[in-house]
Amino acid sequence: MPTDEQVHVLVDLENVQPPAALLDELAPGFADAWIFHGPHQQKLSQTFKTLIGGRATLVPITRTGNNALDFHLSFYLGYVAAKHPDARLVVIANDKGYEPMIEHAVALGFEVRREGYAAAKKTAPPLKKAATPKKSAAKKIAVPAKKAVAKKATKPKKKPAATMAAPSKKLVAAKDSSVPARLRRVAKAFGKMGAERPQKKASFLRHLEAMLGKDASEATLAEAVAHLKRSSIVAIDGDKVTYLP
Repeated sequence: MPTDEQVHVLVDLENVQPPAALLDELAPGFADAWIFHGPHQQKLSQTFKTLIGGRATLVPITRTGNNALDFHLSFYLGYVAAKHPDARLVVIANDKGYEPMIEHAVALGFEVRREGYAAAKKTAPPLKKAATPKKSAAKKIAVPAKKAVAKKATKPKKKPAATMAAPSKKLVAAKDSSVPARLRRVAKAFGKMGAERPQKKASFLRHLEAMLGKDASEATLAEAVAHLKRSSIVAIDGDKVTYLP
């Protein structure tokens, strides 16, 4: 599998304790798993190393405390995102405190999501009812059966053939492998920002430059602007920036 399509999973073992065998269901096809654990999950974390092998990296927290593990996981997520900017990142946790970080990463064009886990609850077997004494059998009265009314066989109506809509320019811009990865990431990011998208040209260019990185050249910036216009994502009129539906 190419590097830009890899899946990296980060597990908050203090928050959720999914069996190592279920990790492939929570993050199908993952290449690497980062298992973050505190002193009380050391034995459990070893099961991931045993079952997953070289794909698992155990990350013990340096010091215990409120949100200590959360900050460790956030630091590593940024590290993995920088090293593999086009990979898919999955955070395994029920803690919604990760959402602002994930939303910010998505706004910058990274593909990140949180996957929760709930352990199945064991249910007690139903209680058996006490046996009740049998009542004397009542005399059965024969009831004449109703005549079945024959229904006319009707042919099932044919469903109209499904038609596939042509993909939009925006979808092509975000998926076309012939377009450089940085431009696809920028197109996807502006498509997801919603009301947060800058309306003035100056702030739009600053935001675009931040997405491309501080080392991006003027030529790279101009190329990204042209790609967004060509893909019908933005229209620029003087100092005003409009985002096309």
